[in-house]
Amino acid sequence: MKTIDRSKSRKKKTTYVVEIDGMLVNYSSFEKCENTPLVVSEKNGEVQQQNDSGWKLTTMFKNPGANAMVTNSKLFKLIFGEKIARMIIEYNDKETGKPIITLFPDMIYTEYGGIAESLTHLNHETCRDCLRQIKLREDLYRQYEAKYR
Repeated sequence: MKTIDRSKSRKKKTTYVVEIDGMLVNYSSFEKCENTPLVVSEKNGEVQQQNDSGWKLTTMFKNPGANAMVTNSKLFKLIFGEKIARMIIEYNDKETGKPIITLFPDMIYTEYGGIAESLTHLNHETCRDCLRQIKLREDLYRQYEAKYR
């Protein structure tokens, strides 16, 4: 009987849920920067602890996706719901483990030109999950447009 090595077929991704209302920052000041600093409240389903110094730890995320996410947060909550409006997913290369697709509520960044080329660098389960997440966001956006436009 053949055994399956699940370590090669597991989803290779990092899921972040960020705080949007928790910082007293004018996020528009980051719109021309390469990245926007965001407080990560959950990473891969685990609550991230903050230190008690009064300063919050942040993680840098690519613009314009991160900046659009925070500046349009109220609209994105209507379109995508609370959780997806605050979710960033990085899909990692099956060989190197480096992020090659970053999925924001309304934007996708790829490291290899287009989405089709980048998808070839994901294992089967990760690719399937990425396509499902993209479709979910597209469907939610279409539902919003049909209802409000």
